[in-house]
Amino acid sequence: MFSKFFGGIDNCDDLKSRYRELCKKFHPDNGGCATDFVAMKEEFRQLWDKLKNVRKTMEGKRYTQKNEKQEYKSADEFMDLVDFLTHNLKVTAEINGTFIHIWGIEKKDKEKQSKLKEYISRLPKLKLTFSYQKGCWRIYPADYVKKTGKTWSMDAIRSGFGSTVYNPSEDSELAVAIV
Repeated sequence: MFSKFFGGIDNCDDLKSRYRELCKKFHPDNGGCATDFVAMKEEFRQLWDKLKNVRKTMEGKRYTQKNEKQEYKSADEFMDLVDFLTHNLKVTAEINGTFIHIWGIEKKDKEKQSKLKEYISRLPKLKLTFSYQKGCWRIYPADYVKKTGKTWSMDAIRSGFGSTVYNPSEDSELAVAIV
């Protein structure tokens, strides 16, 4: 399959990261073309169906994840989550492999915390916790089990799994309104 937007992508984690990069580039609120934005989202959906179970380790090795462990039912579920974080809550979302780190929800901001917890509660294969060490909320697969006692710095996570950061603008509209 020819890929206009996602060439060279061979696993789900890289697909999700590239999706966020392309959203920043093509979203009409950021000066992009609505036609390209919709085409990019459609290509993402098609590739998601092919790569949703293909993952990579921190060492870059590819492996196939069992279907029942897949944390998102569809590409739309993942896209809606990222849109919710960046457009509704207006927080910074950083995608690192299967984790999403969320920056910008202060301890005293109980309303944003409540909205985030309520949204994630509807996604049973995802877990939400606050990382006191990193000072941010994080979303990750509910069946994730840490295999070592080692604590990873954000720099090590970024270099090992890649990182896509999205900082929403205050006047940003919901991306789903365009589709």
